[in-house]
Amino acid sequence: MPKQNPWDRLKPVPTGDSTRTSIYTAVGMALDQWEAAQENLEILFCVLVESESLESYSYPLRRAFGTLESVPNKVGMMREAAAVSLGNNKILLEKTRALLTEIEQFSFRRNDIAHGQVNMYRRGPSGWFLTPGFHQTKKRALGSPDPVAYRWTADQINQYTTEFRRLQNDVRALFTEINVARQPQKSS
Repeated sequence: MPKQNPWDRLKPVPTGDSTRTSIYTAVGMALDQWEAAQENLEILFCVLVESESLESYSYPLRRAFGTLESVPNKVGMMREAAAVSLGNNKILLEKTRALLTEIEQFSFRRNDIAHGQVNMYRRGPSGWFLTPGFHQTKKRALGSPDPVAYRWTADQINQYTTEFRRLQNDVRALFTEINVARQPQKSS
């Protein structure tokens, strides 16, 4: 199946990395960028529930948001807040919904990266790859010529890192745009 969305799993390549270290580094960088995007998501939540400014984001509110560990749960809560908070601004509401969908979908790739295992392949595809662990039975098909849901190199993981960084910037741009739209218009 062709890759149609940026969050779809990348197709396996036949040659892996020559060492596992490059994959470990790529995994660390990807998770670091994801966490930075999550921090911006927390600020966006505060904006959606109408904190007054960047300086006044409620520490208790941020702590409460952080108790939700599942990104789909966070996104669901934010969709509801956005519907109420941005209901009169259809453009910002649609932009927020689209970005939240991207974040939710990319969270599944983040989970693949965070829960993957570095393995050496010697036959067929060769080299080091990040793959699902053997205990992840939903991501390992029985009797298939390529039984794993993903098999990535460091370069492929870095593609997700770039997307996570883009999400981080897109969330920051969105909460800034929402704050600007809420400011009273100066009369001439």
